[in-house]
Amino acid sequence: MNNKQEFIKNKIIQFLKDNYLIIGYVILTIFYELLGVSVTFHKFWIRDPRILFLYVGIVTTVLFLIRNQLVRYIGSSIMLLFTGILNILFIVVYEMTGTIFDYSMLKLRNDAMGIIESLPINFIFFSIYSITYALYLVFGFKFIKKFPLKKTGNIIVALKSVVLIVLFLLNFFIIQSLDKKENDINEVDRLYGTKEEGYTQLGISSTVFNAFYKGWFYSDIELGDSKDVEDFIYSSISKNTKEANPNNIDRSNYNVITILAETLEWFSFMQDENNYPNGFHFQDPNILSKELYPNLYRLYNESIVMDNFHSREKTDISENLSIIGSYPTNVYINYDYPNNTNPMTVPNVLKTLDPSILCKSYHNGERNYYNRNVSHLSLGFEEFIDAETMEEKYNMPNWIPKSERNLDKDMIDKCKEDMFPTDRRFYTYITTITMHGQFLHREGLEERGYYDIMDSFGFKEVEETNEDNVNQNLFRNYAVAAMEFDRAIGAIFDYLEETNLLEKTIIVVFGDHNAYYQGLSSYVKQITKPDHENYTNLYRVPLMIYVPNMEHQVIHKFCCTADIVPTIYDLLGINYFDNMYFGHSVFSQEESVLYSRAYDIFMTDNAYFANLNKIYYLRDGYGDDYMKDVEKRSVELLNKLGMTNRIFFNDFFGMTQLDSHQQLIKPFLATYQQKLREINQTNN
Repeated sequence: MNNKQEFIKNKIIQFLKDNYLIIGYVILTIFYELLGVSVTFHKFWIRDPRILFLYVGIVTTVLFLIRNQLVRYIGSSIMLLFTGILNILFIVVYEMTGTIFDYSMLKLRNDAMGIIESLPINFIFFSIYSITYALYLVFGFKFIKKFPLKKTGNIIVALKSVVLIVLFLLNFFIIQSLDKKENDINEVDRLYGTKEEGYTQLGISSTVFNAFYKGWFYSDIELGDSKDVEDFIYSSISKNTKEANPNNIDRSNYNVITILAETLEWFSFMQDENNYPNGFHFQDPNILSKELYPNLYRLYNESIVMDNFHSREKTDISENLSIIGSYPTNVYINYDYPNNTNPMTVPNVLKTLDPSILCKSYHNGERNYYNRNVSHLSLGFEEFIDAETMEEKYNMPNWIPKSERNLDKDMIDKCKEDMFPTDRRFYTYITTITMHGQFLHREGLEERGYYDIMDSFGFKEVEETNEDNVNQNLFRNYAVAAMEFDRAIGAIFDYLEETNLLEKTIIVVFGDHNAYYQGLSSYVKQITKPDHENYTNLYRVPLMIYVPNMEHQVIHKFCCTADIVPTIYDLLGINYFDNMYFGHSVFSQEESVLYSRAYDIFMTDNAYFANLNKIYYLRDGYGDDYMKDVEKRSVELLNKLGMTNRIFFNDFFGMTQLDSHQQLIKPFLATYQQKLREINQTNN
């Protein structure tokens, strides 16, 4: 080896000794990011690592500026701890909810803490992280005295500082360019993108950094020409279907009850071993309909049943979709637009056409969940009644202080006279909570004797010696909670019959989402990955609509939560402006495409895709012709979505101006209400 080679070798060795802590930090940070992506999305790569590399570069440059190994050790250890905690936290969020982090989630933090009962820490990530981090701490400290740093001149320090500043600026501009690209995108472009799934796009830490930047420097959505907005809104008017009213009954004075049944699945009260292999297995299935869930079976047998209804949303989004019929992207309505003027919602439309109608919303959870006590008023409800109010005003037992869910039948028993008034027409929205995950043993349900009833029919708790036994007990707890919801449905039917209200009341009952908590839905249906032969069945949940004087029927057409509002209007004979609503009446020939704001995913019963270049599931037998039709329907939906973003961001219907008498008016609101009355004047 010549002198030059020897010199280079010594320099490399000296560099490794001087910077072993920094090298270890860089390797472990990138490894943790890849590991986090691997345990969440089962891919060991990050498609766009620019933010990650710049973040690591900034921290590395700062460490290079530090000329003391002990201080480097402390600093790098803290940064590795920060990276680990960040990854663990958002892996937990993903495994609990199925969603990746965005800035708006911070507004849900109090709601989340109110429902968390246990944290499902990912064992693989946590164990590998703990071992490697511990090794770094041990060996990093061991060599501090063996490899002391030499002093460097001011020029070297200055150069490193310049590099640090450059890296900071690069990081800022790259995140800004990503943010600008995302905010400038035409909504239709979502259908043709190449964005990777979830954290495989940027990595966990970079997704968080990018989301914070977007939250702090959010780009405005321009309204544009208000005439273009109005032209879009009023360019299409719905047509009532004969199927929604085959006997041509005047339903203009009918009451409406909409019940968002928390985490309601078909397998909560039905036995179907083909679709729900880990569900009920009673030798006598009549036990379900006669003993355990008689009221849900009555509802099923007397209702219009949508057996191909799907939901891929969270509770608050499903709730808003079933009240508004649309939902903007990248925001949470309850927090971002809680005081908007919303004339298109069900309560506001009903009040525009019938000022005497009473519209109230009830939820037996805490009043600050999803900011409902504020946002529901802007949706048109005269009052939002929460668990605290129910306890104070109606003397309802409140289980929340005991870290349990309140009981749905208690809510109905205590509030039914106000929920369903006999002296005036009403629209009542009810959000239940008893069946909310996590699916643990509950004292309140035990007091009702539901566990004893399950035991009497042989569905007993088993010793949790393996994962299947754990899941079986989760399903049992869930099934017990469904018994309470069944009794609540029975209480509603009983009261409506006693007061002669049932014959003029439409009742809509739907599940807000599948039982994703603790993976229960995947376990019962034995569906875990998109390559399953019936993957979209994972998100198939109940929608049942009781309509007086309409016979029971089952509708097999694909439908989703956005279809609920148009269906209510169709049943009531109300004409509406199509472009304000994402969905279609379940009685119409038009079929919807589900676009999930929470999961950034498109879905039908036969396809599940992030965009047309990223199709995760396509049912056998459905090829190019089918996807061309889906594409056409998706473009229509995304055009509506783009306009919805403009309307909500700018509070279009809340805009004001001075009239000729210098009085402040809301011209777009007045126009909408007047045109709504005009297209319904023959019906009223």
